[in-house]
Amino acid sequence: MEYGEYKFEEIETSEKDFLLKLGREYSIYLEKVVHKTDEVLFELSREYGDYLKQIMPVEYNHVKYQLINMFHTSHCMKCGLCGNCPISDVFIIESAYGKKIKLGNNCVNSLFNLEISKWFKSYRQKRENIIKNIKKIEGLSALISECKNCKLSCNIPFGEVEKLKELLELMCKGLNLSWQQESLAENYLDGKKRLCA
Repeated sequence: MEYGEYKFEEIETSEKDFLLKLGREYSIYLEKVVHKTDEVLFELSREYGDYLKQIMPVEYNHVKYQLINMFHTSHCMKCGLCGNCPISDVFIIESAYGKKIKLGNNCVNSLFNLEISKWFKSYRQKRENIIKNIKKIEGLSALISECKNCKLSCNIPFGEVEKLKELLELMCKGLNLSWQQESLAENYLDGKKRLCA
């Protein structure tokens, strides 16, 4: 078949069917694999929302304020209470009248008499770790799932599969892995070791 300057060879029907089937199987595989990190990040977001809800309103200048948001910024921002500039962790409080004030770490902690900035720093680190480890989380999740469903005998000891499950759990919690744990995960993900015969 010719099209302009290019010539395309006819693909046999069986080859087309094979390619379509391969494409469908790959998309089904991707749907299964990509969901683990989505679930983990969704749970972390829920934790964030629950934390905001549990913080009781405080009174400032005879007006009650509620903490409504926290975020990290790379822009130069100024604390609305003490004037400290720049602040990188921004905490927004809002009055019942809709007035919003941006606070830095020290002011939010002293106003609410809680270690909010410490919690937020921990939350942000967990989120960054999860995002940094997306490929490992998705890969280990798929490998462990395949190993569970495998009818063949595995080439690795049960204890090592358990270690992989522990690594996955640590990464899903947003925790850092030791270099030994990183190495074990990478060995399996790079295909240096095979889970199933």
